[in-house]
Formats: sequence, structure tokens, C-alpha cells
Amino acid sequence: MRKLLLILSCLIALVAIAGNKTYPKITIEGKEYYLYTVQKSEGYYAISQRFGVPQTMIIEANPQIENGLQLGQIIKVPVVENPIIATQKKENEKPDFPVKTYTIRPKDTLYSLSKKYKVSVDDILKVNPSATTLSIGDKLYIPDSVAIKKEQKKLQEKAIKDQTDKYNALVKQAFINTEDTIDKYTDALDTLLNSELDFGETISKDYNGNFKIAILLPFMLDATKRDASMDRFVDFYKGCVIAADSLASLGFNIDLYSYDIGKTHSQITSVLNNPMLKQMDLIIGPAYQSQVSYVAKFAQENKIKTIIPFSSNITDINTNKYLYQVVSPQKDIYPRLSEKFCELFANKKVIISQTASITTYNKSGFTDLLLPQLEKHNIEYQYIDDSKIASKIDSIASLSEKEIIFLTPSSNEVLLNKLGEQLELVKAKNVSVFAFPEWSGYQIDELYSLPVYSFTSYYTDYDNNRTKRFFNLFINKFGIPGVQQTPNYAIFGFDIFQFFVRNMNRYGKRFDKHLEYISEEGIQMNFSFSKMGLGGYSNLGVILQKIDSKGLNIIE
Repeated sequence: MRKLLLILSCLIALVAIAGNKTYPKITIEGKEYYLYTVQKSEGYYAISQRFGVPQTMIIEANPQIENGLQLGQIIKVPVVENPIIATQKKENEKPDFPVKTYTIRPKDTLYSLSKKYKVSVDDILKVNPSATTLSIGDKLYIPDSVAIKKEQKKLQEKAIKDQTDKYNALVKQAFINTEDTIDKYTDALDTLLNSELDFGETISKDYNGNFKIAILLPFMLDATKRDASMDRFVDFYKGCVIAADSLASLGFNIDLYSYDIGKTHSQITSVLNNPMLKQMDLIIGPAYQSQVSYVAKFAQENKIKTIIPFSSNITDINTNKYLYQVVSPQKDIYPRLSEKFCELFANKKVIISQTASITTYNKSGFTDLLLPQLEKHNIEYQYIDDSKIASKIDSIASLSEKEIIFLTPSSNEVLLNKLGEQLELVKAKNVSVFAFPEWSGYQIDELYSLPVYSFTSYYTDYDNNRTKRFFNLFINKFGIPGVQQTPNYAIFGFDIFQFFVRNMNRYGKRFDKHLEYISEEGIQMNFSFSKMGLGGYSNLGVILQKIDSKGLNIIE
């Protein structure tokens, strides 16, 4: 029987505040910057006024904008302790929660007051919007942290009692029906705790919803010319920020640290020497293979769980138990894929083309694993050679009442061009093709003249309510619409962040012992991790799909 707790919302130190809006922060060489997306018709002056930072400082931090700003451009805005306030101060309104009234004295700063009263600078600014500059004699409202905690405790106790009463009622009803239906009713209670993006989880004794998370990626914000390979990492980071915000609405307290690690050895080494990194509960990054070994060593030495989101070839994955590979090499997926193949085509006949003459991009590793599975499941199969494929398929199809699944174990472009010409000639109506993901990149239309089954690591249904909700959060957070592309790197960051933080919180610091039993669907990708040797874990989640005259359909 599950013990369920209601997660109360609380303030988090996730992003910095400028004016009345929140913006993500990034640290580069010890200096802090806001990450800001340029809005329509916005110039240096407007941004300067928004953040209270001189225009010269903004331009100096972004050499690439010296000749002007562009809509949607991402720039760095220096974080300053006392922003310049362009307009005359307005008297702050007293909030409706417990506060202390304080009169500014000589040498007072927001930082010194935050330390004195054990509240954050951001908390003070939230109730004193005009306090970005201080003058002797000014009145400030300081949140009474002790009184607020007492009030929150009362609310929490009441909420827990209410949820416990609901839980007891559900369990009682479950026993009235049958013990086998208990999970049905406890799942119903879980739903009560879920957010609009399905984040509901219980707080474990290890983390209690508190996380320090570092993101190490090559944002390359100093680059004078930016390309898609740079911007995708910023998009990934934005997805993480949205996930953290959503988790905060459930009571998670997340400190998010971002570091621009560039592409070089010296840059990653400099970041890894930062003492703050040793305090992290989770590290996400790096992106490039050349930097993975440095971060892997750091993770192992400091016993910090580290997610490698982009690299699919991690040499340390079999020996370093602190690594989690999100995008796995295709060959690692083959064992599970062969099982799914047999489930999907249980009552069909498989024709396999022999492609020994061309070894480049050979997929024989898959057929080597598939054949024993076909025999185990009593699935009929037959080999044919490369000559006159169309006539041979038609001949076999005419003698079988079963649907024919044609498989050629290769992604060689030369061979596939020839294969496409043959598939166009197939006359039988009961023939489908099993394709590898790389095929779509060659844009050989003839390969898709027959229904095609394939698999992928990424798929986004833009009509799905969770997807729509994500894009609503994206535009509300960053002021511009998200890009609909596959893979979508913002959703990629979102899926990864929420999966790991939720499950680490649910199962505690030994959550990896549960990881192989967890199978979840994100907005864009599936998560199903498997332990690699004596080391870390690799994601073997795969999405099966079918492409025919009706379009693309997800099988599972």
C-alpha cells in the first residue's frame, strides 16, 4: 500500500528576477548573466531599462549585437547587484502574508539584509519591487520566514489530512470490490496529485524535493555567428527550465546552475574546478564526445549522477556506475528491438534480403539477433538474394495468405537507391517493408512506395494535449513560440529533466536500483533504461511507427 503525501508549492531558487518577470541565469568564467530573448521592435534602450543595466554593458557582453538586435536573438545581460532604476520609486504595498518593516540604514545592502533575516534577495525584491536601489530611510518589508513556515506547516498538515481521508476512502472501496483492484484506486489518488504535465510524485526521505542540478553545455554565447548546433543547446536548457518550473508547482525546491563549457579541454577543465560542482545532486551534460571522459571522471570521483544527453558512444558506460546515457547506439537497442519485431509480426512471414556484397552501413548485427527470436516464436522467414527482388517478393506473396514483411539489413545509400527501384515494381498488396531510421535521411521516395514499419528514438505528436501545454508554457516563459521540429531540443531537455528528477525524488539516492523496472513515455521519447555491464545505464526506449498512404502512425 502506498504512502502518499501532498506536495505543497514553495519558493525556489531557480531563476533570477528582473522587474516583474523571471529569466534563466548562466555563469561564465565566474560572472553571472541573464539569458534573454529579444522581443519584437526591442532595442538596446528597452532592454537596458528592463534590467536596469547600462547599454554599454549589454553590448560589451554580446559583441555580436553591436550592429543591431534581431527578433528571437538570445543575448546575455550582466547581473548587477543594484540595477539602475529609470523611473521614480513607488511606495511598496504591504503584502498579505507575515512581514517585518525595516528602515534602511547606512551600509545596508540587499545581500546583507538577506543574510540577516535568512531570506533570499529575490524574496525581498518580490515584496519590494522598487528596492533594486536602496536609500537611507527607505522602508522595506522583510518576509517573516519563521511565521511563513509556521503558516505553511499548518496548511501542509491540513492538506495531508485531507488527502489521507481520500486515500482511506479509496482503499476501503477497493477492498469492498476485490483486493486485486487496490492499484486502480491508488492510481486514482496519484492522479489527484498530478500537475497538468503529469508530474505528481511523493517526496522521498533522501531528497525531500530539494535538488542542486548543474547543466554543462556549449552554449557558445560569445560566438559572433550562431548556427543551429549552438542554439539547440540553449533550447535544451529552456526545456529544463520549464520542467523545473513545473516541478516547483508540486513543491520541489530546485537550484539550477548553468555553465558554458565551450568545446575545448581548457574550458571544461576550468568549469570542473569550480568547487560548487561537487555539491550537485545531478549533472546534465556535456554534449560533445571529446569532453565526456572529463565529466565522467569527475562524476565518479565525486559520486554524482550524471546524464549524458547527446553522445551515443560513451566508452566509460560499462564501468562508471554514475553515468546515464540517454541516446544509445543503435546496436544496443537490437536485442529489445528483435523482441518487439516478433511481437509486432507474430502472424506474418518475413523475407530477408542478403546484402553481403555491400558491407558499409551493414545491419547484419540486427538479423543475427533476430533469427533466433523468429525461430523461438515460430515465425516463418525466408532469405532471398539481391537480384530481381520485386519478382521474388511477388512470387512468395502469391503463395502466402500472410502479410509479408520485407527486411534488408543495410542503410547503404547506393544499395537503397537500387532497392527503391525494385520496391516500386512490387505488385502484391500484402507486402510491407521494415526500415532503419537512417533511410528517411536519404529522401528516397521509392523506398516508401509500400507501407513501411520503422523505429525511432524521437516522436512528437503536436496535437497531443501535453505537447500543446508544453508550447503554451514555452511562449509564456520566453515570449516567443517554440519551434516544431524533430527532434525538438526544448522538449528533449524537458523530458530528460522531469524523468530523472521525479524518479530520483521518488526512489531516493539509490534510485538506480529501481531504474530497470521503470518504463515511462515522455512528450517526445520513451525511457527504458538497462544496466550496462558493471557500470552505468543506457536508455533502450524505442518508438515503433508505421508509414503508409494514411501518413505516419505510432504503434507504441
